[in-house]
Parts: sequence; C-alpha cells; structure tokens
Amino acid sequence: MNDNLPYSIFSTFLVRTPLLPFNSFQNLLSNSSRLRETFRDAAKVPMINEALFVAAPEFHAQLQSWIDGGGMDAIEDERILQTLYKYISRMSSRCTPFGLFAGCTTGFVGTQTKVELSEFSEHERHTRLDMLYLCNLASALSRHDTIKPNLRYFPNTSIYKSGEHLRYIEYRYKKDKRTHHLVQVKDSLYINFVLERAKSGGRIHDLSQLLAHEGIPLLQAEDFINRLISNQILVGELDPTITGVEFFDRIQQILEPLEGIDKVNRIFADVKRKFNFIDTQIGNAPALYYDIAADLKQLNIDFDIKYLIQTDVALNAKKSSLSSETMHSVMQGIVAFNKLTDIGGSDNINQFKEAFLRRYDTREVPLLQALDVETGVGYLQGNDGVFSPLVENIILSPKVDDSPKVKWTPVQNFLLNKLLSAVESGSAEINITDDDLLQFKENWDNLPPTFTSLVRIVEAPCEQFPNGRILMENAGGNSAANLLGRFCHGNEKIYRWVSEIVDREQELFPDAIVAEIIHLPESRVGNVVLHPAFRKFEIPVITASSVCSKYTICLDDLFVSIRNGEVCLRSKRLNKRVIPRLSNAHNYSANSIPVYQFLCDLQCQGLRTWLGFNWGILKHNYPFKPRVVYKDLIFSPAEWLVKKDEIEAIMGAHDSPELLANVERWRTQRHISMYVLLEEGDNSLFIDFSNWLSVKTFLSAVKKKGNFMLREFLFNPSNAVVRSNNDMFTNEFVLGFYKQSFGK
Repeated sequence: MNDNLPYSIFSTFLVRTPLLPFNSFQNLLSNSSRLRETFRDAAKVPMINEALFVAAPEFHAQLQSWIDGGGMDAIEDERILQTLYKYISRMSSRCTPFGLFAGCTTGFVGTQTKVELSEFSEHERHTRLDMLYLCNLASALSRHDTIKPNLRYFPNTSIYKSGEHLRYIEYRYKKDKRTHHLVQVKDSLYINFVLERAKSGGRIHDLSQLLAHEGIPLLQAEDFINRLISNQILVGELDPTITGVEFFDRIQQILEPLEGIDKVNRIFADVKRKFNFIDTQIGNAPALYYDIAADLKQLNIDFDIKYLIQTDVALNAKKSSLSSETMHSVMQGIVAFNKLTDIGGSDNINQFKEAFLRRYDTREVPLLQALDVETGVGYLQGNDGVFSPLVENIILSPKVDDSPKVKWTPVQNFLLNKLLSAVESGSAEINITDDDLLQFKENWDNLPPTFTSLVRIVEAPCEQFPNGRILMENAGGNSAANLLGRFCHGNEKIYRWVSEIVDREQELFPDAIVAEIIHLPESRVGNVVLHPAFRKFEIPVITASSVCSKYTICLDDLFVSIRNGEVCLRSKRLNKRVIPRLSNAHNYSANSIPVYQFLCDLQCQGLRTWLGFNWGILKHNYPFKPRVVYKDLIFSPAEWLVKKDEIEAIMGAHDSPELLANVERWRTQRHISMYVLLEEGDNSLFIDFSNWLSVKTFLSAVKKKGNFMLREFLFNPSNAVVRSNNDMFTNEFVLGFYKQSFGK
C-alpha cells in the first residue's frame, strides 16, 4: 500500500445501529412452536409499539386489533404476522436511520475498535412535524387575513430577464405534491421598482406606499402588490426554508409577535411542549400523538397522520472508538477501490460545456440566460420532454438509475476471469491481492475534496481478524456531509463534525466561495434536505435562504464561462468564483428543475464521485457469485440469483415441516447460506431459512417476482463490535475522508 496518500481520514466517525439488538431477534425466532405468541408479546413492548406506530399508524391500528384477539380470518392473521416479522426484523438488523427503528452517534479514532452503547433509557430522540404538513400549514397561514399584511415579502430568487419579459419559476401544490413551472410576465418599470425595493423585505402596505409616492393610487398599488404575491414574483417570509432553524421554529418566530392570532400561537406552543414531553423517552403511548393531532386539527389544515410526525434517535455510548489499525485497513480498501473504479464525471455537464462553447465561445454570460432553452443553450437539452416557456411544463430530467454505469473494461475482464476461475474450482470465495491490482493505475486527482465510506464491521477484532473483519463495498459522495446533514438539528456531536467538514472544504478553495445549494424539490423531501446553516454562503433556488443578504448569492448574480476546459461560476457582486455544494443526501438527478440539477451536477465536474467494487454486467448473468475478499476486507458478499421457477414447488407446501424440508433441499442444492438478505430495491429483508415464519415471509415477498437476488448475511453476533451489556448490535460506520490539498 502507498502510504503517501493525498487523503486523510477524519478523526470523527458516525456509527449507526438498529433499535433492537440482533440477539433479541434471534431469541424471538428460537421458539418456533410459539412464534405468534412471542411476536404478539414483542409488539406490546412500549418502545417497539411506539416505533411501529411512528413508522406505520395504519398498520399499528390493525396490529392492535390482532393483539387484542379481534376476529379475523386466517389470511389476514398471516398477513399481519408476516408484516410484524418484517418490521421487527428491520429494527433488529438494518442500521439505516428510519423513525425510531435505528439511531446513530459519533465516535473517535482511539486505541481499540469497540462501541459500548449506554442503557436504552439514556438514548435521546428528536421529534418534529413532517415537512409535508408544515408546507401546507405555511401556505394556508400566508393567506390568513391577519397574518398576510404583517409578513415581509422578497423577490423570487429565480427571476431573470429574457427579452421583453421576466421569467421565473413558481411552485404549486397539487394533492400534496409540490411541482415547479417556468412562467413569464411582461417586463415593466413598476415590477422592477418593486423588486428593487423588496430586496431587504417589505410588507404589503409599505411597498404599496412606495408605489403611491410614484403617482399610483394607493388601492391600485395594493392590488398590484397582491398580484405580484399571488403570482410568486414576490414570495413571503413564510415560504419553506430548509436551512437555519427548523421550519416549525421559524414559523413560530415569525408569528409570535403578531397580534390577533392568539389561538394559532397557543396551539403552536402546546404542540411544541408536547413534543418536548414525547422526547423524554422512547416508549410513548400512541394517545400522545393523537393528542397532538387533535390540537393541529383546530388549524383546519388537512393531514394524514402517517405523514405528520418525523423523529430521529441519537444514541449515547459509554465508549465509541475505532483503532488506527482498523482505519488503516479501510484506507487500504480505498486504494484498491481507486484502482478498480473507472473514470466518472457528469455527462450532463460535458454536453452543456460543448453547447456553451459553440454558442458563446470564451464569453461569460449570466447563468440563467445560458440555461434558458430559448435564448441560451438550455440544460438537460438532450432529454426528451415538452417545454413551454409560458405556463405549464418545465424541462425535467427523467428518473435515472444512480448506480454506476459499467462498460466492458479491463476491470470487468479481470473480474470475469476471477469469477470463472472460482466457478471452475467450486470456490465460495474470490481473493483479490495486491499483485492482482498492480495492473491497474490509481488516480487521486479526480476525486472530490471530501467523501465518505459506509462500512460494516461483521467481526470484532480477534485472533483470526486482528483489525476486525470489515464489509466495505464502496465509497463516494460529492461531500462527506451528504449522509450527515439531516441529523444535525437533533445531534450536536454530528453538527460539530459536519461543521469541521465544511470548514475543511472551504480551506481547500481559499480563493473561491463554497456555497450551499438551497432548494426544496418536494414537500416531503424536506425531511431529508433539512439541516442547519453550515456554510457562510448560500445559493437559494426558489427557497428562502437562512443567511443574511450579504451572504446570499442569488441566481441572477451568477455568471458562467468555460475556463481551461472547466465550467466556472462567478458571483458578479463578490467577483469571486463560486463552488456549489449540497450537504444532504437528496437524489437530485430524479425529476429536478434544470438550474438546480446544473448546480448539483457541477459538483461532479471531472470527478469520480463513486469508488467501489461493482460486478457490473456480470451481476445478473451468473446464478452464483462468490464472496470477494481483499485482505481483511469483504468487498462483496456471496450472491445468489434466484428464478421464480426454482421455488414454485416450495410454495406448494402446506405445513411447516414440509415447507422447511423443501427449503432445505433447495438451499443445499444451490449452496445458499442459512442466513441471507433479500434485496428489495434500497431495502433488505433478513431471512433465516431454518424458521417457518421467516421462510413464509420470504416466499410471500418473492411470489410475484420473476427473479430476485439473495446476499449472504455476514454479521457474527457472537463476536460483535457494538454491544450493550450482553446485547449484540449490527452496525454501520460512516467514515469521512478529506484531501490534504485540492488543485481545482
């Protein structure tokens, strides 16, 4: 391994674990003759019961009837039991944070690899209203007769001049879905006059008075201002924000000083107080949530209770450390990934660059003008779609598969040879060595300034694996903050680490401004993109900025050019290059407006934002792919591609002994592990082929699939690195990497 690497590992890391220890789930499954009773008892446990309610209130209501022995037929009884299995399996085996099902905490590089969680009662939680409800609430409040005149209004941040018109993007709500549309209005001196005066915010009366001083009758001026508001040329301060204080707190801050809305402010105060009470423990009764829902119903805003509450768990740990030896092993994996991953980059940016050079050559032009599909070169112009500059449609990128695209390359040829050799020898494991990797070059110049790798330690350090055994499949991201931002409101430790990350990124660009991209694509996406204001500067895209105007970089202030083969952004007002960054995990390539996707794509310009092991086109062409190992790292668990006709005979079994016998014959024939994960999109379901409930749940999940993928479950609960007394937890560690210097 090359020890003179240009990257270092942050001393802080994130560790994620499920709510329940894995050994408790194994105990549930151990008494196969009483599974209904044991799962029914588990669902009564307060912390599990609350977690189920927060995740799925509708199912929770059905579950309560099932627990109470409500009359239901055998099919419904089986459905509820299998659904309960899925949920409890999820909160025992999957570490991805979701409601109360899993939580996270931080740790630091130390002398040993060990995480000792505190008692369950010492964990903390952070509960808030869902952004879908808050967006609908803010929209209604902004039309309130008492509130509307007292709000400040600002120019829409997407406005730009196009010939004799002003163009801008407005959003609309249709059945709780937020959509964006490009519209235009005739340019006028009066509109420009109001926009200039509203830059620092203005109330309807004040802006109307300014027009009256220009000779327009006051009533006519007020009507004009109200039309600018209704058409979103002016937007109010109750418009959703995704940075700074949480949006509910912002709404409270704006409304609290206003007179004549005592009922609204009282309801807000009551809801906040009740959230604070809920956050004192995990294991609350659903009645507390229904009490909050009853308060909110007084505001006459429709909502579905399953989209009303969001909550996160902040774990506490007595000890949380990874040894420098374990970190060294991970860095060895990064070096190997570097060699095994082909050059990436954004095709969208390359297409834009070519079109821009043909049209503008070396000129610098306003960004919004360049992105205009009629007067400029557009963006995503190679995609199919209908575009109307006036009202209804805006060019959107199609939904895409964000997994790395793989062509036939020397790496693919290498993997094929390894796979064929393993198949020929009957080996269940492929070993990649440093000698194997000598044929591939490493390149550290085309990686982001910071990125992360999510690893699982499936075996704690022991005699066989001195640094632990680590499942490490990939690394990447545009910024190491991507996976962390959404947890910062409820976790001060994570917030401090993200602050360190963004400071490091700014240091790597001393002559430029690293600015946060601020955009709310859809209301519920707000739950993912919401975070504190990490960076000094922000670029708002049809979303209010949380920083003062001095540090807000408006879209009409951005100019674009091609310099030394790169697309460059410059702030005209500040006369500095602008480096856009997104500190959240939003999949912006799915149905995003062009200017937002352009800014996000610009993060990837000329860079590989994904490193890792990838079977590529081999993934779905071989029924079995062995485990892939490099030193003490596992790059890929063993995988089995299963076709439906293989298990049709199994599905015909009526009793549990026959079913398990059929499964055992099939599993033995295919050499499938006893414990596997069923891959279902981004989700995975733990399967124990020795347990009839697990097998029936598995068969129910795959009965309509033509084929599906199983992956071996590698966690060893008898030697777990994350523990709490005698309990053993599965784990995920998010490790961050930063470049010591950056040449961009």
